[in-house]
Amino acid sequence: MFAFIFPLLSVEYVAGESAIPFNDPLHSTTSENILSNGKLTATVGITDNDINPTEGRLASWGYTDGIALDYHNVSVGFDLGSAKGIGKIELLNYTSTTRLGLSNYTVYSSNDNLTYVPVKNWTFSSNIVNGKMVHTFTFANLTARYVKVHQNIADTSTYTFVLFNLQTDAKIYDQSILAPQMPATVGGTANDIDPLAGRLVSWGYTDGVALDFGNASVGFDLGSAKGIGKIELLNYTSTTRLGLSNYTVYSSNDNLTYVPVKNWTFSSNIVNGKMVHTFTFANLTARYVKVHQNIADTSTYTFVLFNLQTDAKIYDQSILAPQMSATVGATGNDIDPLAGILVSWGYTDGVAVDYGNVSVGFDLGSAKGIGKIELWNYTSTTRLGQSNYTVYSSNDNLTYVPVKNWTFSSNIVNGKMVHTFTFANLTARYVKVHQNIADTSTYTFVLFNLQTDAKIYDQSILAPQMSATVGATGNDIDPLAGRLVSWGYTDGVAVDYGNVSVGFDLGSTKGIGKIELWNYTSTTRLGQSNYTVYSSNDNLTYVPVKNWTFSSNIVNGKMVHTFTFANLTARYVKVHQNIADTSTYTFVLFNLQTDAKIYDQSVLAPQIPATVGIVEDDTVPATIPVINWGMGNPTATDYNSRSVGFDLGSIKDIGRIELWNNSLTTRLGPSNYTLYTSSDNITYTQTNNWTFSSKIENNQLVHAFTFTNLTTRYVKVHQNIADTSTYTFVLGNLQTSGKVYNPLTTYLYNSRNQPTTVYYYQKGIFYRVDFTYDSNGNQLKKVVTQLKLVE
Repeated sequence: MFAFIFPLLSVEYVAGESAIPFNDPLHSTTSENILSNGKLTATVGITDNDINPTEGRLASWGYTDGIALDYHNVSVGFDLGSAKGIGKIELLNYTSTTRLGLSNYTVYSSNDNLTYVPVKNWTFSSNIVNGKMVHTFTFANLTARYVKVHQNIADTSTYTFVLFNLQTDAKIYDQSILAPQMPATVGGTANDIDPLAGRLVSWGYTDGVALDFGNASVGFDLGSAKGIGKIELLNYTSTTRLGLSNYTVYSSNDNLTYVPVKNWTFSSNIVNGKMVHTFTFANLTARYVKVHQNIADTSTYTFVLFNLQTDAKIYDQSILAPQMSATVGATGNDIDPLAGILVSWGYTDGVAVDYGNVSVGFDLGSAKGIGKIELWNYTSTTRLGQSNYTVYSSNDNLTYVPVKNWTFSSNIVNGKMVHTFTFANLTARYVKVHQNIADTSTYTFVLFNLQTDAKIYDQSILAPQMSATVGATGNDIDPLAGRLVSWGYTDGVAVDYGNVSVGFDLGSTKGIGKIELWNYTSTTRLGQSNYTVYSSNDNLTYVPVKNWTFSSNIVNGKMVHTFTFANLTARYVKVHQNIADTSTYTFVLFNLQTDAKIYDQSVLAPQIPATVGIVEDDTVPATIPVINWGMGNPTATDYNSRSVGFDLGSIKDIGRIELWNNSLTTRLGPSNYTLYTSSDNITYTQTNNWTFSSKIENNQLVHAFTFTNLTTRYVKVHQNIADTSTYTFVLGNLQTSGKVYNPLTTYLYNSRNQPTTVYYYQKGIFYRVDFTYDSNGNQLKKVVTQLKLVE
């Protein structure tokens, strides 16, 4: 028998809600939808009085009037024409409230519309979008021709959920919205005291499994050796005693002998009220993989996979930043990095980086585009910093040239310090990172295995810079009519001089995500108040661009001014500054064509302009409004039950909120936070539709809250620490250290108003969807490409 199955716990699964015929309860509707964000073409139908959903056939296909859902046991469903992978269903109510909830819904699938079977592995969320209640059902590995959503309200005296047009208000999406989960059989073994030899058993077991009990291991059989990107284990509650130090991971190709997996990272997040432990791998290929935990205690447990087959998930490598295959080398005493050749290729022992002018580098075998390098220290601290590093490239490992255009970041991942170097437009066979510390008496940065702790990635991780010709115009006192000239000029241009404007010609109308202007020094008199932005399709008449955000950063000793846009589409765009002075200047683009950069819309989630406020002693967050709007002072958050709030000005879609601490540590964690939304800043409603993550960026601790389908005007982040004797999380400036971003859904259209390109962000993954049409406007092809967000 399966030794580590324990008394089942009473856990309610997340499910969905329902709807009923509005004009005629006996009719249903059909919809033929233009694909966008993975939407499938389907005909929608209903069945009334569906008291036996396993046998209730859908009918009234193509009905186009309204359907009341929460009425007489109505079911709503889809006919896809043939069996297809299904990722998500959305039902849109005509109002913002309903009596339907998760407990009312069940979902069924069929391939003949005669016999239906229950769909077990789905999650439910409820959100208000543009004033309408949207019920969303998300599936993992569901393939069927027919799928129906059933609701159990038999009442016929009233209804609260109406699909106003059945064909357009019931929507179904393909699996391109999902992270690529792989089909696998899940098993486990108890008392796995020797994980190298502990075989997995109990394959296909569908009941509950306590993980932190009796040295249990959980694992997967993929059927054959496959590339593995990520494993997720979903606990039935939001807390557990398990942590990174309890886990080890092993792989096998025969389920007899296992070997340790060394190169993996761990994260822990709360999703829909459940603790999710995630294991991410680089270059792991195996048929069997198992996660082992070292707690031998059998008196209690705190991490339960309620259904072993659905709460343990494994994903392929398409979720990973594309690491490139390379041989790593090093050289000591590299006092002349332009001529210092790399040696010790393939060395697999440890290398101290901050020692004797060491350089570490890569041989890619041939010249390739390089996006990022990571160096992983064996501890979390080091004396090395950005000022110690220079980067060089070569095509022969004899003569090197400096790489000038790169950025640096330092983060702690799983207790290790990671130094990251990100490049724009670097192509080379050899690249080396040099550090200038000559000291040989000590060291603080060690690559424990040179081949695995130095990593190099291709350019698919980069925000895609667009090809453009840059121009400028002086004395631009009427920016609405000031044409850009001097196209292709390659010398220096002073920006803060004589009302200069700088701009771009993209050749045709394109979606624009971001502009960067790189000063030749680290200081300038220019600031956000000096800038305005304009767009044009003919370079004759310009219109103001209103929806943009500004940031200023120092990168490699240069001041970079960044302008980020939401849904800007144009051929020409120009940045105008209002300083008319011609006696001096402080911001120079040293080469106009390379120091002014423009990016497409697959860059980071554009920040949404918002006013930030706080409220003290927020002991009843649902009823206490946020005040102190626009205050720019430093603000401690973990103090006196404070809440931080955002006013977006109007109802908008929100993808993520970030709070930036001015130090690296805090007593705040995910269990301290609750989030609330409001349309009026008077009455707030708690939302559970968010996930939490924490990172270190620019020597600041960032707490991030990511949402799925959240639409609101006001949102507040509440923390439950009432203590007023100390604090550990300070927003240095309330207006700039609290940030809100949109959910990265952007559409580009053709002349027929059909979508040609869609960018969207879903479940932590960023996608680009391209559509092609024939001359009559009929869709020919849809291509989904998974992109990598640059952080």
